[in-house]
Amino acid sequence: FIAQVGDSIRAANPHVKYGVSPFGIWQPGVPSGTTGLDAYRTIYADGWQWLKDQSIDYITPQLYWAFGGGQDYGRLSRWWRDRAVENNRHIYPGHAAYRGGAYSLAELPRQVRFNRDNNIPGSVFFRTGNLVYNSNSIEDSLRNDLYRYPALPPVMPWKETLAPEAPQNVQAVGSGRSITVTWQAPPAASDGDGAAWYALYRFSQAPTLPADLESSSALVAVLGGEATSHVDTPPAGPASTYHYVLTALDQNWNESAAATPATATSAEYDGPLPGGIAFEGAWPNPFVAATQVAFTLPEPTRVTVRVHDLLGREVALLLDSGWRAAGSHRLRWTPEDTMSSGTYVVTLEANGYRVSRLVTRVR
Repeated sequence: FIAQVGDSIRAANPHVKYGVSPFGIWQPGVPSGTTGLDAYRTIYADGWQWLKDQSIDYITPQLYWAFGGGQDYGRLSRWWRDRAVENNRHIYPGHAAYRGGAYSLAELPRQVRFNRDNNIPGSVFFRTGNLVYNSNSIEDSLRNDLYRYPALPPVMPWKETLAPEAPQNVQAVGSGRSITVTWQAPPAASDGDGAAWYALYRFSQAPTLPADLESSSALVAVLGGEATSHVDTPPAGPASTYHYVLTALDQNWNESAAATPATATSAEYDGPLPGGIAFEGAWPNPFVAATQVAFTLPEPTRVTVRVHDLLGREVALLLDSGWRAAGSHRLRWTPEDTMSSGTYVVTLEANGYRVSRLVTRVR
């Protein structure tokens, strides 16, 4: 079945990446010291064979456990990595974001760092809702640390490796503290592929190409192939000259040569960074009868603040797209007496920015 689906996908659209997410243990005792459900004999999921047959492009074993014990994340992820590498396929382990507070705050970040240190090229988090509601502050950790820079997905060389042509006529023009970069689409490559995406890099000094394109901190935006411009807002500081490099990427994420760099200057700026919204959460926390939700805005902004229970049901709307001036603000939440004790999720949304904090009511 797995092979037939893969064959059908490749026949219909060879650009599609096809993968499966099996249970994280292939067989008990493999690797040594592993205990748990026998996926091979009990649910007939032979992920190792799928890799041997190269029926799939990537595998996402459900490694929903912490380090240590009979379901050790480190031991299992290395075993699956070796099976993927020896069969020229990718592995993106599944992480248990849904476990939230059942993990220590450091567990999921530790797993992501382990992947990066052990030649594991990606991660999949189950599930999105737990990131949105910031279970155990995991969204904060990912947004502000591990995923603070954009990134390009890894190329699957067994699909195709022909790079697209470079974008053309790249220009940069400064206006105040913003810089607008424009370009023209590249001609089609010899395989007919154009630009499915663009990667825009920013440097404060003239870059050395192509080596400097390996710096994740230089990548400021990944844009869809229909784009022909991007407005960039460099960091706050004195008037500065920036060098922009643009590349094209095809559907397999092969990257073109760099277009000729474009240079522009932004004006001096010493105010808050764009999106510099601070959400302090609720205080007191825990609370009995009422609590205050505090946040700070760098500029006048339309803000929404909601409260959900841990099942995702909205229990209070504290502010519905209301304008608030720049500065510090507090909203008072006084739940009804009938609302039970427990942990709730307070979520702030503003300017495309969304962050959540946990608050606990005790009675």
